[in-house]
Order: sequence, then C-alpha cells, then structure tokens
Amino acid sequence: MVFIAGVGNATLFDGERLVASANTLIDSGITIGLSFEDIRAGQGNKLYGRYAHTSTFDLKLTDAMFNLEYIAMNTGSDISLGGDVMVDEELTSTAKKIKLSQTAVAISGSKVYAYAKKSGTDNVYDKYAVSETNEIEVPVDGTYCIRYMYTNDLASKMIINANFIPKTLTLILEANLYSGGSCDIETSTLAGKVTIKVPRFMLNGSQELSLTASGVANTAIEGTALASGCAGCSGDGVYAEIIQVMANRTVENGFTGIVVEDSVRTASKGDKLELNVYACPVDAAPIKLNNDQFTVAATGTGYTYANGIVTIAEDATGTVTVEVTAKAPLDSLPTASLNVTIQ
Repeated sequence: MVFIAGVGNATLFDGERLVASANTLIDSGITIGLSFEDIRAGQGNKLYGRYAHTSTFDLKLTDAMFNLEYIAMNTGSDISLGGDVMVDEELTSTAKKIKLSQTAVAISGSKVYAYAKKSGTDNVYDKYAVSETNEIEVPVDGTYCIRYMYTNDLASKMIINANFIPKTLTLILEANLYSGGSCDIETSTLAGKVTIKVPRFMLNGSQELSLTASGVANTAIEGTALASGCAGCSGDGVYAEIIQVMANRTVENGFTGIVVEDSVRTASKGDKLELNVYACPVDAAPIKLNNDQFTVAATGTGYTYANGIVTIAEDATGTVTVEVTAKAPLDSLPTASLNVTIQ
C-alpha cells in the first residue's frame, strides 16, 4: 500500500520551450468532474438512466515564490528585456541645480519630470521639469529626496493587452508516493512517484496578488485540460496521463505473472475469440497488456492468431491450447494459456 504526501513539483512547457519549474509549491491538486442528466419517464417519473456529459479535468497550483512568467502565461503575454521603472535617490544641489544619476524619461506624455522634496522633512514632493542636460533646478540649495522614472536595460517587462487570451501549455506534475503497509518494515519510506502529464493545459486567465503588511503574496496557477490527440476508433481526445512508478521495482519483485481472461472456454470450429492478457502486480489490480506487449504463435494446432483474435480452425478437435508469452520487460514471467474445448 502507498499514499501520496506533500506537494508536487510542476514543469510547464510552451511548445518545446521550458517556461517554468515550480518547485516551491504550497499546494497542488487536480479535480476531475462530470455532469449527469437523469433520464426519467413514465408513472412516478422513474429513473431509466443517466446521460454523462461535460467532463472536466482542472488543476490548481499555488507557488510561494513570485514568477513573472506565471502572469505572462495567464495573460498570453511575452517577456522582453528593458523597461521604465521608478528610482529614489538622495542628491545634493550645487548652484540650485541637481544632476540626476540616471537619464530621466517621461512617466506619461512627452514631458519629463522629476519629483523632489527637502531631505528630512515631511514636505510633499514638488514637480520639476528635467532639462536636456538631465538636471532639475530647485529653489534653494540643500539635500533632496528625488523620485523619477528611468529605463533599466536589464529589467524584464511584459505588456498585458486589453483583449488577452491565456496560453495553452503542456504541464507535468510530479508527486511522491510513500509506503503505508502496516506489515512493511519500511513504512513511510519513499516508495515511488506519480506523474500527471497534461498535453494541453489552458490557464484560466485569472491572477491575484494580495499584498499585505504582514503577509507574503502567493502566485496561483489555475487552468483546465483541453482534449488532445485522437484515441481509439471514435477519435476522442485525452485530457491527461497519470503514470505511477514504484522505486526499486523489478519484474521479479513487482509482478507475479500474466493471466488470460476467461482462460478456459468452449467454442465451435470457425469461432473468433478475443484474447485479453493481463499482467499481475503484487500490490495492485491486474493491468491489461496491449496486443504488442505479448506474443502468440500466428499458427498453432487447431487455431490461427492475429491482432488479438484467436480463430478456431475447421479441423480443430478436443482441446486447443494457445500459449501466451509476455514481451520485454515482462518476458521473464511464466507463460499463460487459453484452453478452448471444441464442441
């Protein structure tokens, strides 16, 4: 027996570009949902069935650290280099002029201003025009606290468009499994990992940063899985893959063997029988193998085999035995068989 504990680690990809690694999450979770419509009719409005629709696969991650990429992904924005920021500095005037340390730029419009007040006072900031020589002229000499905007060439900048669309990413969430068997001397030790792969994860576009005097602003990543690819004859897409990997598992200590479903049957000549083969883990339900994960002789005594179907030959008599062997990495497990009595 195993249990999941702690938060996961998330990795986000935009196409083939790795855009974020969230290793400081404070919570992470998935919610799988489905809606139903009751089919009721007749006397007493009896329930005849239920129609399932509107399936959902939602994820929510909360990171303790701030990452500009999270906001950019939520708003469908790109991050560029260089941006205009405010700077505060304390400077002393000479001949009622103060030379700014950085090249001031306009906050809005085309005129460039700096805002200054005498150091050590509660005065409000007064507005001063910045000259072409990057200076301001003050009424009296002294030391001033000055605020103005300049361009930081190494800053990271993103622009949020008024009509934004969140990005659709690929998300991989990994969580640890721990041993929980009461008879296991290694109880509570790391037992493995669960990996959740979402090929198309569309963020919901909501982002909130709550700034308080005594708190830390966490960053949330929330979104919904979109159907991806085509699966089966119906062409339905998939939301996600959930993969469990047990640490130190080998074929010998992890599986007891393979079995054939309904291994003893009765059939007539010419009948076609579906062959379902399962691998049997020691601590979980049997896992169905794909047709390319086991081998059967294409032609045997009393049968032929192709693509998961056993066809009983016209000359078959008595009992027909179909031997099944697992392919690597399960090829060391004992073989299984389908035994068919011919009517």
